[in-house]
Amino acid sequence: MNPTKIQLLYFLLLTSILFSGCDFSSFNDPIILTDVEDEFFLDLWEEITPQGRSFQFRIATIENQECSNAAILYDIIQEGSNIDISLQEITTPQDCIPATTPAVENIDLGSLPNQYFALKIDLRKAVVNRAHFTISSDAYEIDMLSEHGIKPIHTQLLRISQEMNWGYISYPTTLSAVANECIAALEEVSASYLPPNGYYGYFTVANNNMAIHDQPENQPLKTIIFDLEDESQQNKIKNIVSQYRSLYNEDGLDIRFRDGQGNQY
Repeated sequence: MNPTKIQLLYFLLLTSILFSGCDFSSFNDPIILTDVEDEFFLDLWEEITPQGRSFQFRIATIENQECSNAAILYDIIQEGSNIDISLQEITTPQDCIPATTPAVENIDLGSLPNQYFALKIDLRKAVVNRAHFTISSDAYEIDMLSEHGIKPIHTQLLRISQEMNWGYISYPTTLSAVANECIAALEEVSASYLPPNGYYGYFTVANNNMAIHDQPENQPLKTIIFDLEDESQQNKIKNIVSQYRSLYNEDGLDIRFRDGQGNQY
């Protein structure tokens, strides 16, 4: 028999076997794929404001979009200890603001109790990911059982205590002595320290250093963190910050602080 005909018969036979073994009755069920290209970053965040705290899943596209106001549409269902998030599509608004940047969406879940949650994140209801999501007084932790199309940035977010105050002093090299003087004055009120290594959202501690989220990079910078347990300490710190800011702000000294109750000063 002609080799070409043999190959054709073999192909038809194989196709017949494959199709006879398929059940198309479940064709509309979610498809779980294992080779999906990553589309989204996933991160953990606790928003701290004077009105309270709320937890957010922060979603961002891995690929840059053409509009800075592009949005990620999603649905969320939260029932008891189950949280289901469905990422639908990336939309480009008619009033596009041209820029090459990721689309970002903050999925706010509000104030959550300390407990275990079963989390499901799907992409257009086709690609399904499941995870264990646990909240304690010390941390938010996510354990992804699959990562199809989703790339976690952090799997643990350590929680910031209400007494914690953190910030930075950014300065030109001509004001190095002034920056050291300011830190010394702050430490007379409350000794600085470094909490355990980890990601805290607003800052990260690693290798005996602290990096603050969105800190400036254009000149030297010193970070500092301390606990303030009473109002008199807080007022002293605010007065020192205000004093140095008023004296050296025009010379390039930039001082920014936050506290665990959502205040900025």
